[in-house]
Amino acid sequence: MREGFISPISAGPRRSENGAPRHTDGIVTSPSVWADEVQLEDEGVYVHPRLVELCQRMGIPGY
Repeated sequence: MREGFISPISAGPRRSENGAPRHTDGIVTSPSVWADEVQLEDEGVYVHPRLVELCQRMGIPGY
């Protein structure tokens, strides 16, 4: 897994001086994702049975 970079400007307070919220965009390739201790995705591939079924129904290659 690669570590991201946040510039010193982006790493400041969560809101700008006028009170507007800020965020930093990021890109993650080949993520492994869990929700409530259930794995949904493993290194960029859906592994949860319901998600796999949806991918198959949509005709996504590899499922």
